[in-house]
Amino acid sequence: MDRWVNETFSIQQIHILNKSDFVNTILQKYVIQHAAVVGDRLSDI
Repeated sequence: MDRWVNETFSIQQIHILNKSDFVNTILQKYVIQHAAVVGDRLSDI
């Protein structure tokens, strides 16, 4: 797993309630321009 996963995140971990802001924080941290988000709820789509 370490080959593909650098870090895991939880929205509660970084105290952001808005999912868009949460994803944007991660994209900026790792300078990511293309990504996919996997969620387990219909609201995550």
